Amino acid sequence: MTEETLVVDTSFSQQSLWLQNRIDPGQAAYNVTAAVRLRGPLDVGALERALGTVVERHEALRTVFDLDEGEPVQVIGPTAPLRVTVTDATPEDYEKIAREELAAPFDLRQGPLIRLSLLRLGERDHVALLVMHHIVTDGASSGIFFQELTAAYQAHLAGHEPRFAELPIQYADFAVWQREHLTGDRLRRLTGYWSKALAGAVPCELPTDRPRPAVLSDRGGTHHFTIPRALVHRLETLARRKNATPFMVLLAAFSVLLARYSGQHDITVTSPMSGRTRPELEGLIGYFVNPLMLRTDLSGDPDFCGLLDRVRGVCLGAYQHQELPFEQATDLLRRQGASARLPGAQVMLVLQAKAPVRWESAGLEFEMAHIDTGTAKADLALDVRPGDAGHHVVLQYSADLFDASTAERLGAHFLSLLEAVAERPERPVSELPLLPAEEREALLAAGNGPEAEPVDGRVPEAMAEWALRTPDAPAVVAGDGALDHAGLDRRAGELARVLRRSGVRAGTPVVLAVPPSCALVVGALAVLKAGGAPLAVDPSLPEETVRRAVAASGARVVLAGDGPRTVDTPGDPAGHGAEEAALLSWAPSPEGAVAITGLGHGAVLTAARDVAVQLSLTGSDRWWCGSKRPEHLLRQMFPVLLRGAALVLPGAPEEEFATASVLSLAGVAPGELPVPPGTATRVVVGDAPDAARRAVELVGDGPARVVRLLDLPETAGPVAWGELGPAGGAGAWRRLPGHGLHVLDGRLEPVPPGVTGELCVAGPVLGFGDRPRAGDPRLVPDPHASRPGPLLLRTGERARRLPDGTLDLLGRADGLFLVDGLRLDLREAESVLGTLPGVGACAVLPHPTACGGTRPVAYVVAAPGERLDVPTLLGALAKDLPAMALPTAVVPLDALPRTAAGEVDAAALPLPDAAPTGGEGAGHIAPRTPLESEIARIWEEVLEVENVGANDNFFDLGGHSLTAVRLASRIRDDLGVDLAIRDLYADFTVAEAAWKVLQRLVDKPDAAQAEAAAGGGPAGTR
Repeated sequence: MTEETLVVDTSFSQQSLWLQNRIDPGQAAYNVTAAVRLRGPLDVGALERALGTVVERHEALRTVFDLDEGEPVQVIGPTAPLRVTVTDATPEDYEKIAREELAAPFDLRQGPLIRLSLLRLGERDHVALLVMHHIVTDGASSGIFFQELTAAYQAHLAGHEPRFAELPIQYADFAVWQREHLTGDRLRRLTGYWSKALAGAVPCELPTDRPRPAVLSDRGGTHHFTIPRALVHRLETLARRKNATPFMVLLAAFSVLLARYSGQHDITVTSPMSGRTRPELEGLIGYFVNPLMLRTDLSGDPDFCGLLDRVRGVCLGAYQHQELPFEQATDLLRRQGASARLPGAQVMLVLQAKAPVRWESAGLEFEMAHIDTGTAKADLALDVRPGDAGHHVVLQYSADLFDASTAERLGAHFLSLLEAVAERPERPVSELPLLPAEEREALLAAGNGPEAEPVDGRVPEAMAEWALRTPDAPAVVAGDGALDHAGLDRRAGELARVLRRSGVRAGTPVVLAVPPSCALVVGALAVLKAGGAPLAVDPSLPEETVRRAVAASGARVVLAGDGPRTVDTPGDPAGHGAEEAALLSWAPSPEGAVAITGLGHGAVLTAARDVAVQLSLTGSDRWWCGSKRPEHLLRQMFPVLLRGAALVLPGAPEEEFATASVLSLAGVAPGELPVPPGTATRVVVGDAPDAARRAVELVGDGPARVVRLLDLPETAGPVAWGELGPAGGAGAWRRLPGHGLHVLDGRLEPVPPGVTGELCVAGPVLGFGDRPRAGDPRLVPDPHASRPGPLLLRTGERARRLPDGTLDLLGRADGLFLVDGLRLDLREAESVLGTLPGVGACAVLPHPTACGGTRPVAYVVAAPGERLDVPTLLGALAKDLPAMALPTAVVPLDALPRTAAGEVDAAALPLPDAAPTGGEGAGHIAPRTPLESEIARIWEEVLEVENVGANDNFFDLGGHSLTAVRLASRIRDDLGVDLAIRDLYADFTVAEAAWKVLQRLVDKPDAAQAEAAAGGGPAGTR
C-alpha cells in the first residue's frame, strides 16, 4: 500500500454531499450509523486490527476532502492507526451515550471519516457503535464493511492475516470514470430526459405543526411501525399481478398519502438508487448512491391499479436515466425557476435490501440495535426494512416541523392506506380510506355535539315583545337620533305601511342601502313587519358592485336615505327562499357572480339566542357596533334587540361609547380600534387575527374578555368562537354549542388532524330547517347526521382540525377572501388595478400575515416605458374599492412568475416586506453602495455575466450550488468575511449578500470603518 497522498476529483455524489456540508457545516444528518449488540467474549485488540485491515483495503475510508482551485477534491492518505475506544456504560444509560456518539459530526477536511467505539455493559456484553460520514459510504457499503470486519476479526483472533480477493478498482477510479463518462451526447440525453420529467414540479406542501423556519436544522425524530407479513404478501401479489415491483406499490401508496395530506396532485419523492451499475463496484466501499426524483401524477383520480401503472412508467424511465447525478438534476430545477425548496428533496422513500438482524460469528452473538440519533435529512423519510415478521418501517421526521404524535398518525394512516390498497386496488385513490374506524368516529364526534333546540316564531313578533315589556328602555343610539324599544316598534310599523303601499308583500326582497343608523334598524324591522326580506348593501361600495347585488336579489324595492323606491331587476326572489326569509345576505361567488342566501326566521332567532348565551347578554347591556358596513349591523342587531339590550352605532355622542358594556370591532381596521372604556366587559372581534391581537393589546389588564366570533354570509349567525387571553395571538376556533363543524374532503369524509380540508357547517343556523334552498349547490344532505334530513353547508373555506380538536382557518383557494363575516372578491381589486395608468400586468392575492391571518397584496408589472408610483396606485384604488378589499401592499415586479400551465405562480411571489420599494422596483437597480458594487463585481467574474444589479438573484443568473461555494470563497479572499452558504439561499441577491457581509464586518474592531465603506445597509432590504 502506497504511503503517498493522492489527490483526485470527487464523484458527483460526493460533490453534492460536500456542498451540503458547506451549506450546513457541523450537522450530523449525513452520519451513517449502526449499533450492534455483541454478546460473548470480545477481543478488543483483534477488533482494532480488523478495523485497520478494512480501512487499509478501501481507499474511501482513508479519504478526506479539500478545495483545489475552487473545486472540491478527494485527498486519499496512507493508512493511519484507528483506535477502538471502550466506554463503560449501564443498560440504563447506554442509549444516551450512544446517541451522543452517533450524532457527533465529522470534519470533512481533517478526518478520519469513520469511527468505531464500544460501550461495555458487562464482561461479555458490548454495544459496537459504527459511524461513517455518508460521503465515503452508503447502505450497501455498510453491509460490505460488516462482512469484511467480521471475517478480518476471525482471522486476527486465530492469529493469521485475513485473505481477501484483490479489489479490481478503488473508489477514486470510479470517480474519474464517472466524470469522463458523463459528457457529450450521453450527458445531453440524460439532462434532456430529466428536464422534461421535472418541468413544473413543485415541492410537497405538507401541513406542519410549526411554521417552517427560513433554514431547517438537522433536529429529527423517528417513529417505528411494522407492515405485517400477511399484508406484505398481499401487496407483493398485487405487484406481480401488475408487472410491478414491491417498491413501486409502496411509492404509489406513499404518493397517495402525501397527496391526501397536501391536497396536491403532483407529488415528487426522492428515492436513492444503489448506483452500482457495473460488476466491479459490487464489493467496493464508497458513496455510490444517487437519489432519483420520482414524480407521480395523481390527477384525474385514477384507481390504484391505474396509478400503479403510472408509477411503473415513471420508475422505469428514471432507472434508464439514473446516471445523471442528483446535484445536476437539482441545478436543472433551479434553472427552470424552482424555489429554494426543491421538489422531492424534502420527502424520501427507501426500500432496503433484506439484511439479517441477528447472526453468530467468531464465538459472538450479533444483534442489530436501533438508536435514534435525533437527526433528520429531510422533512419526512420513510425507510422500509424487510424482515421475517414483515417490513419494519422507520419514519424519520424533522423535529423543526413535526411533533411525534403527527409522525405516529402518518404511520397509522399509511398502514390503513396499504390495507385498503390490498383489499380493493380497483378503487379510485380518493376513495381509499386513510383513517382507522376509531379515529374517523372520534373526528366526527369532535365536530358534532348535542343538537341545539331551534327557536320557533317570527322575528318581528319577537322584537315587538320588548316594546311591551320594556317600552322605555333604549334600543338604538346613533348619529341620527335615539329610539327606545317602543319608539323603534312604532317607527318600524309606520314605515311598514309605506312599504306595503310600495308593493312589499310576503317574500319581497328589499334592499337597504343605508349606512349604520337608526334609519337602517327601523328599515330592517319595517321590511320584516311588511312580510319582506331585508338585504343590506353598503351604499359606499362601487356602483357596479351595488348594482350586481341588487340585481341578483331580485329586489323590486330599494330603501335608501330618501325613502323607498321601486326598481326593475331581472333576479328571481323565489330562487333564494325570500318568501320565508328573515334576512338576506349577499357575497361574491367563485364564478364571479353574486350569490344571495336566504335565512329563515327560525334560523335568525336561534342564532340570536346562541350569541346572547355565549356572550351572556342581558337587557342592561349596551352594544357598541364599530363597523360602518350595514351588512355587519344587520347581523348584529338581532342578538342585541332580541335580548332587550341597546345598540350604540357610529356617530353616536362620545358619552354613549363611554357607557358601552360590549364592543363589537368586526369590520374595524386594526389601526382604528378604540381603547375600550372601563365599562366594557366583552370585546367582540371577527376572524381577522391582526385585529384580534390588537384588541388584546388595547384591553391590556382590563376586565374585558376578548371573544372571536366566526360569521359566514351563508349562516344566520356565528358558527364558532374563540376566547383570547393576555398572550394574544390568533386563538383557536371552537364550535358553538349545538352546531356541527367538520373538516371534510371532496367526498365529505373527515380528513386527519392537521390536514387541510373544507369547513362544513351543520345545525339550525343554515336557514330553513331540513329543507334545502332551491338551486343552492352549497347545501347537501348531511351524511354524518344522526337522523335523515339535516343539511350540511359546504362553505368553501379551507381549514384544518388541530390535535386538541380546535380549528384553524386557512383561507380559500378560489380567489375569494373572508373578512369579519363578509366575503370579498379580490378579482375586483385586480380588475380595477389593471385599468390604472402605467400598469402592464397585475395580480392581487391573499398573503399570510405573521399573526396567522391573511391580507390582500397587489403585485404589479409596469407597462413598457412606464414607471410605477406606489402611493398613487394605492390612492387610486382607495377611490373604487371598499377599505377591506384594499391591498395592504403593492409590490413592483419585473414580471409575474408563471407556472407551466401559464397561471400566476403564487408560491414564487416575493414576500411584500422583502420586495424592492419605490418606483425602481420594476426594472434593473444598479448597486447602490461600495460594498454592493464589490460583490456585484465578484458575481460577474464567477458567473461570467455582465451588468449585475442589486436585486439580481444568483440562481436566476445561472449560478448553482458549486458556484455558490466559489462565490463564498472569493468573498472570503477579497473581503475577509467567511459567509456561510446557507445564509444566502433564502434570498440570494447582491443586496442581501452585501447586508450579510456588512453584519460580519461590523463585528470586527474596525466596525466604524466597515460601516463607512459599506454606506449602511442596502436600501430597500432593511
